[in-house]
Amino acid sequence: MSLLVSPPTPPTGTVPIIDDEMDIRDGLAELIRDAGIPAVTAKNGHDSLAYLQANEPPKLILLDLVYPNGHGLDIQERLQADPALAEIPVVVLSGMDDVQHQASRMKVDGYMRKPVDPRMLLEVVTSYCRSKSSAKC
Repeated sequence: MSLLVSPPTPPTGTVPIIDDEMDIRDGLAELIRDAGIPAVTAKNGHDSLAYLQANEPPKLILLDLVYPNGHGLDIQERLQADPALAEIPVVVLSGMDDVQHQASRMKVDGYMRKPVDPRMLLEVVTSYCRSKSSAKC
């Protein structure tokens, strides 16, 4: 008797990583790409919003909390104000001590403290990118 097992659902969607620190965004992108999930990077809110408005909505956005010239809250507010982008799940990444408070204030789907645990990050990203519908972190 043989048991048929369906293969895992392949990942879909691209994950934008928005972070002003090049080493962090490139490292996270490499980690995610090595897991077979497409990733793109942006160094600020302006670049990320331009990408998001010009492309198909991603399954998940990874968003740094603080920038030299802005705050992740500003980007989240702009995402929420755009009906085409408002439903995209956002996970905040930050090294700030009050990241949990900031994330709840921003009404995002989750948060992770930097430095990010690579296995935990991949679990979160994979759960969004393998599902047909978005789920909370």
